Amino acid sequence: MKGYGRKSMDFIVFSASNNSNSIALCRRDKDKEDYLEIDVVKIPEFKVLYHFNAHGDWQDHRIAISDDGEYVATSIWEDFGKGHVHVYKNGCEVLDSRKFNRIDRIAFSDRNDLRIMHKEKTYLMDVSSGEIKDVQNYYDMIHNAFGEDIILKHDNMIYYAGKKIKSSTFAYFDVIGTPDGLLASEVSNCLIRYDASGNKVWESATREYGHIINAMYDSIHKVIYCYTFRGVSIIVDYDSGEVIKSFNIEPAGFMFFLIDEQIYIFKPDGKCFKVDQNGLGDLVFDLDSLVG
Repeated sequence: MKGYGRKSMDFIVFSASNNSNSIALCRRDKDKEDYLEIDVVKIPEFKVLYHFNAHGDWQDHRIAISDDGEYVATSIWEDFGKGHVHVYKNGCEVLDSRKFNRIDRIAFSDRNDLRIMHKEKTYLMDVSSGEIKDVQNYYDMIHNAFGEDIILKHDNMIYYAGKKIKSSTFAYFDVIGTPDGLLASEVSNCLIRYDASGNKVWESATREYGHIINAMYDSIHKVIYCYTFRGVSIIVDYDSGEVIKSFNIEPAGFMFFLIDEQIYIFKPDGKCFKVDQNGLGDLVFDLDSLVG
């Protein structure tokens, strides 16, 4: 597959489908505003399904992919006028919607429906027609692999188990479900564990590492893999919130994901490794080997 149209560009950002069955690897061109090159990778085979060019912001929360990898959506924030929501099917554009301007996030609910978070409301759009099928008065809805999805009423307020859980700071960085509750990372603070009733269990002992941008729960070993604002990876004990281990992975800016009880990381240089409590393991994928 080497040399079939890619060129070396900027670092990669990632967008995973709800069940991590497909991942979009997105490079931006520094010389072309709102221009992306996207590779769609099927998991767990780590096979590149297709490659295409797209318009869109180079922000992972404004890129979305369906579980089967067939659909990819991108979006562009606009302060004035209308921004774009582009939808691609197997790399070919099938929709360019201009109904929104300040688009915070997009995500697929299922293969045909795209959630668009705009001005603290969530719109459900049919990707075939562009029709708005539903509008909900909340900022976002977080897919929960362990149970009921988690509602972000505002960017600093979770609605869970019939309770409103408000951040002690102005926003949450990451919110994920666990088998018996949820984990919430606060901007300029730490990771907080809540039980199934929405009660606080602990605050993590992680403030010295900076706030946590990305977290992934490992239910087999009962640990949490975290990536921090200062570029440090830490492993947190799920029962206590204490740090078990810290280590550096270069370059910074990667994403953890879980497949078949194995934790992986995609790094912004296009490489994917297994990861465990000892740090990086085997290399399983290298996108740069496809660049020619």
